Amino acid sequence: MATTLAAGDIAIVGYDATNPDDFAFVVLRDVEAGTAISFTDNGWNSGTNAFRTGEGTYTYTAPTALAAGTVIRPTTDSAAGGTNSPVFTAQNFALNASGDQILAYQGAAASPTFLYAINFADGGTTFAGSATSAGTSALPPGLTLGRSAVALPSANGRYAGPTAGTRDQILAAIGTTSSWTQSATVRVGDAAYAPFTVTTAQPLPTLSIDDVQAAEGDSGTRPLTFTVSLSAAAPAGGVTFDIATADGTATAGSDYTARSLTRQTIAAGETRATFAVDITGDTVVEPTETFTVGVANVSGATVAKGQGTGTILNDDTGTRIGGTAIFDAAPSLQGLSGATATTPPSATNALRLVRLGAYATTNDPATAVAANAEVVAYDSSTSLLYVQNTNENRIEIVALDAAGSLAKSGEILLSGLEQYGAVNSVAVFNGLVAVAYANATGDAPGRVALFTADGTLLRSLAVGVGPDQLVFTRDGTRLLVANEGEQASQASNPVGGVSIIDVSGGAASASVATTVGFSGLDGAEATLRARGLAITPARRHPPTSSRNTSRSRPTTASPTSPCRR
Repeated sequence: MATTLAAGDIAIVGYDATNPDDFAFVVLRDVEAGTAISFTDNGWNSGTNAFRTGEGTYTYTAPTALAAGTVIRPTTDSAAGGTNSPVFTAQNFALNASGDQILAYQGAAASPTFLYAINFADGGTTFAGSATSAGTSALPPGLTLGRSAVALPSANGRYAGPTAGTRDQILAAIGTTSSWTQSATVRVGDAAYAPFTVTTAQPLPTLSIDDVQAAEGDSGTRPLTFTVSLSAAAPAGGVTFDIATADGTATAGSDYTARSLTRQTIAAGETRATFAVDITGDTVVEPTETFTVGVANVSGATVAKGQGTGTILNDDTGTRIGGTAIFDAAPSLQGLSGATATTPPSATNALRLVRLGAYATTNDPATAVAANAEVVAYDSSTSLLYVQNTNENRIEIVALDAAGSLAKSGEILLSGLEQYGAVNSVAVFNGLVAVAYANATGDAPGRVALFTADGTLLRSLAVGVGPDQLVFTRDGTRLLVANEGEQASQASNPVGGVSIIDVSGGAASASVATTVGFSGLDGAEATLRARGLAITPARRHPPTSSRNTSRSRPTTASPTSPCRR
């Protein structure tokens, strides 16, 4: 079966425009018998996207299978014919010593697939913009000068460069003008040609950047070193790439030093290179932060993982009291007086809110109290709001449409829940609704109930006394609840705390992972105030402890989940 060829599967390696005309080409892949390749000295007209007419075409058909590296030298010299040197005649096919071209292709002339092209004898080293005469041609579409085409200044030429290597290496050598012997008057392409040795190209190694992390430290800088590694040794010529940092949650200049390098090299035979980025130490209590390092313009390898993440681990824990870390309060929570007083922000009016709609909770005539809307939680994944109607012991489900209209779509009745006393908080994340409510017995542990988006109860968990201020973590795998521990009577003063509920496995397997109590903070009121917590002086009701009668605003340990004690 004839072989379908592509650009660069053959290359012209010799020609003579000084009579008698001949040319030579090498096949750079195995070719089956019956494979036809056409050669024409018609130029390519870039304006009409077709051959210029008036010249001739010769079609070579392989009489037998040709191994990669075989050189064929068609000639018009009847005395010079041989096995791989067929004698041909083709009407109007005549090479012009003042300028001409040979274009090799497969298929019909009206829709050719170009394989190789050579332009010669016009004194230049490039193709013309179009075929404006018999001796000019545009570079045919699909071909690349220096790879699947060559332009030479002289009327006669013969490739004299390396004849062994991969297909790409041989094409690059043939496409280099200095690899040719040329003459304006003497035939040089007519002698015999030895076969080429075409070797199989080795697959390129893959390149990856690792992810690294390190604690930031308290001062100065320290390097975070990324490794750029290859799956196999770099090939001849090595592997080159550009590499640079980019901000993530970490900011260049304050958290790390931005860095970029070009033309970095992994030398031939080597498998890795490193890239160090300085991270900046400080004593600020802040979240763990990240930045990225990425590669571009990779040569000599394919990219498997072109970006690495650098993680700057926060190692600042703030003041510790009895094993509990106390962080600085966020500036917006520090108040207008006291040790950590801050100036309130000034309005900029940069953000303007436009009212699109409103919703009023429904009134239950069976209850003596008026309906209210104490807490509202919004789920962007379902476009549903969950409105806490505390007075009437229910969560109203409200649908929000694209125009901003609000309409009630359902409700969650709470009074029948296990040990239900009063609802305190509602939160939602990706269709999972959480409701915190106090125990009917005021100083007994309250509960957190989990529901589907439409209000079907999934699970109920006991937490601390007076659960309130529910909040999901950003990834939705944890649910935090502030156990307020409010004093129920002179004889009962529960301990406040924060319960952490693990919902990573779904509501059905949710469990209280841990509860952090505040009793260990007793006696440290001055230290807490210095860190920005507002603490109300205790009211003493002997013989009970006064330790849980104060309230504190949330600290930066949990900026989105205020907890009161």
